[in-house]
Amino acid sequence: MEFKRRSRLLDPLNALGAEYKITGDGTQHFVEFQDKKCRIVSYPAMWSDDSSLLPMGAIAIADKLLKYALPKADEIIRAKLC
Repeated sequence: MEFKRRSRLLDPLNALGAEYKITGDGTQHFVEFQDKKCRIVSYPAMWSDDSSLLPMGAIAIADKLLKYALPKADEIIRAKLC
């Protein structure tokens, strides 16, 4: 998935007013929380969340959660903050 499309999916998380912030460097996205920085990726919902195509150690969120269930995506991020 291209960077701009991932940005459009992840940007609404910043509007939730959470204590973390989603940032990007032009190729990857990160969750910044206190002094920690964790990679976050969105993936097609048809993939398994333990797919070998997903980067190890990254917070992985299905694109459908980011589109239709933002509170659930926020819950997953909070549970997996590094």
